Amino acid sequence: DYFGLQLPAGLDSLPNDLRVDFSHRGILDDSLGIKPGFNRGTVNFDDGRTDLFSGNMRYRPGPEGIRSKLHLTGDPGFVNHLFAAEDFFFGSGKFRIDLDMVGTPEKLSDLVENSSLRLEIDSSRISYRPAAVYLPIRKFVVNAENEKATFDMRLFSEHTRSNVVVKGEMDRLTAFLYPELGRTFVIKADAKAQRVQLSDFQYLIPPDTPNPEVKSDTADGGFDLRQSLAAVEGIFSSFRPDLSLRVDTFQANNGTEFTELYAGFRREDSTRLVLEKSGFNVAGGSVELSADYDYDPRSNKPFNVEWVTDSLALNTLGQKMKDMDLVKGSFPQQLGGLLTTRGQLSGQLNDRRKEMLMKKAAGGVKLRITQVEISDWSTLRKLGKKLKMKKRFERVKMTPLILDMSLDSGQVWLPETEVQSTPLHLFVEGSYDTLGG
Repeated sequence: DYFGLQLPAGLDSLPNDLRVDFSHRGILDDSLGIKPGFNRGTVNFDDGRTDLFSGNMRYRPGPEGIRSKLHLTGDPGFVNHLFAAEDFFFGSGKFRIDLDMVGTPEKLSDLVENSSLRLEIDSSRISYRPAAVYLPIRKFVVNAENEKATFDMRLFSEHTRSNVVVKGEMDRLTAFLYPELGRTFVIKADAKAQRVQLSDFQYLIPPDTPNPEVKSDTADGGFDLRQSLAAVEGIFSSFRPDLSLRVDTFQANNGTEFTELYAGFRREDSTRLVLEKSGFNVAGGSVELSADYDYDPRSNKPFNVEWVTDSLALNTLGQKMKDMDLVKGSFPQQLGGLLTTRGQLSGQLNDRRKEMLMKKAAGGVKLRITQVEISDWSTLRKLGKKLKMKKRFERVKMTPLILDMSLDSGQVWLPETEVQSTPLHLFVEGSYDTLGG
């Protein structure tokens, strides 16, 4: 009060036992306060007893007002108070803030808008309530200059030992920190990882709880599609990022490895999530796909997917389907061939279980299967025995096979298709009801 200084609106109080060590060199005037000239000083302080924060501020006059350099360290919980956070909360760990500012801002938003800021937080958790998720972080660094911010976030789960690096930029930091201002912001981010498993997502982006500080990486079970989709919906509803993703090796829970995975995500309109042309390598071939998904509950969660696959190894695909119990009965001991497809599927998701409603599904797929060779398969041996051509069915080769199937309201249709193989030459057609079998 003696110097006519006031706390920015939004930071209404300081600890009652705040300890301050103040030193100043220059001229003080009883009526004017700090008199312009060659004045400068340092303020050292801490919260007095809880080790919540400590720091120092160096200041000196400038042509536009007092120029101050603030340095703060302590518990990340203090960051919640310092920025008057209502939507995001930091858990345990340690923080460091370096802030350069001019003058004495009237509001916290003015301080952020007109300053140079660097924030570092180690070994903490960020809870973001609008997205209903929290992020376990090893390190989080934000550099901001007059609202424009860049960030570097290292996600790490003690449970899976997985690391994901997220780097990006934000055009308006105050819009993110203080949503009540009614401003908009844009986030662009790049996420990279060397190796990630599908189940890691439940530990890297888990759902939030009322007390994130005591939450630990103890989730049990495998990948939960419903939980992960809910987390993604929350993140894109709140942050609206343009996100690119690159993963060297992505491993599904059944052991299947997808390499050189790349993807681009963005939000279009208010609730439409768009997956731009993305892809990966698997089973000796490649996959490219694009999709969009409207997560507005009022629209019954419609989605659309388009994909192209090239030269996928049938043996690898078949074995993985068997491991996932998608193939019943016996499986060929030797299976050769390559699968190339192009397809499109649209439909709706069950909002509660996040499963596709087959009666609402429609689309089609064209398959081209080449270099097919099958041997030592009990199913073919039994067929050969019935047809009295056992020898011819021991080893079967096929000419390139083209299938053009369609799906509508749960019905799969296969038009008349020619199949040429070493033991038989025939035509097949038919339909299958996915709802009734």
